[in-house]
Amino acid sequence: MKNTVANVWSFAPAKLQAKRRSLLAIIALIAIIGFAAISMIGCPVPDEGGKVGKTLNSIKITTNPSKTMYIIGEKLDTTGMVVTATYSDGTTEVIDNSKLDIKGFDSETVGEKTITVSYQGKTAEFKVNVYQEGNLPDLESIEITTLPTKIKYNLGEDLELDGMVVTATYNDGAKENVDVNDCEVIGYDKTTAGR
Repeated sequence: MKNTVANVWSFAPAKLQAKRRSLLAIIALIAIIGFAAISMIGCPVPDEGGKVGKTLNSIKITTNPSKTMYIIGEKLDTTGMVVTATYSDGTTEVIDNSKLDIKGFDSETVGEKTITVSYQGKTAEFKVNVYQEGNLPDLESIEITTLPTKIKYNLGEDLELDGMVVTATYNDGAKENVDVNDCEVIGYDKTTAGR
């Protein structure tokens, strides 16, 4: 009988055969882990909400901040700003403003400023104006640009202005959303039916 590797292994003492099985098991385990790792390359990673299989396509400022007019030295106020993300699967979601990177605001000089909002490599922009104190433009008009959430009432119900957006337009072309609580609302009578 020739001394081949197979023959040597088959006639090896039991300890050697046990080591051989252990070595083969380790090699098989390494191969399984390696194939698993290779098959995972390129797989989407779940986001914070556990959603898998989509990527961020774009972001859009769906509602500008309430304040878009500043006096020299004021700090940026993004209250009221709504930024919406659109994903590869067609879904959208509103992004928490604390997760946004906002750049481009400088209130040390007068003029129009372009503010860049970034989220996971995608960007959107909005504009603000900085004025010299005492040199604000004159108000030309106001317009309800978004109706309140509730527009139908039963007799006796109080008027609710939640969701309503009022936009002011100034003589220099600047526009700014106005706090609804600063507006005088007239014409609603909860005791009379009709429009």
